[in-house]
Amino acid sequence: MRYKPAIIDKKLLKYVASRYDKPVSQIFNDPKVTMHPLKSEEDRKNEKLLFQVLKTLPDWGVGRYVVFKQDMPSLSDPPTFWRVTRALVDQTDHEFNYGVAWGIHTWKGWCEEYEKEIPRSNRHGWRLIPKLDEHLFLNFEPRSRETKEVPLYFRPPPLLDLMLRQNAPKADKKPVIRLLLDRNRNCVERQRLDDGTLV
Repeated sequence: MRYKPAIIDKKLLKYVASRYDKPVSQIFNDPKVTMHPLKSEEDRKNEKLLFQVLKTLPDWGVGRYVVFKQDMPSLSDPPTFWRVTRALVDQTDHEFNYGVAWGIHTWKGWCEEYEKEIPRSNRHGWRLIPKLDEHLFLNFEPRSRETKEVPLYFRPPPLLDLMLRQNAPKADKKPVIRLLLDRNRNCVERQRLDDGTLV
């Protein structure tokens, strides 16, 4: 299938319209909405929005790496940052400081490897990673976490076991239930499949 930019742009605009009922600049500049209750006016002047960083770069910073202030790593911490893949600026804002951006997230050295919308893009505190320092973020090798093996199947509780046997009295095998794990980035449990592979 060939790349059709007009169709993709229409889907992108439709997604943004369904997610935000009015322009992003109006949402975040609304005086009724206090987005930064703990930040002083001076802090907000010194910190930048994501699009204040991206508008100075060619092609709205696509391919560059940005980091949120709270995720700035120390020398010993694994890095957390974003690689910008797409940016849709809010045309109603005359200074182009607001918009919606997408990127690939690397969390504590582990790359999630899929594109998603960058949260907090319209909050103050974004910084661009200089090209000279990109290797410090990209060449970080995360340590493999200790994992523990859990069973793929488990025996049901006695009452459920009795009910399953009554529904299928001719079955030769004892009823078992498959254990489904929530596969998120904090999951350290692994299961051994029937063919012996550990996932």
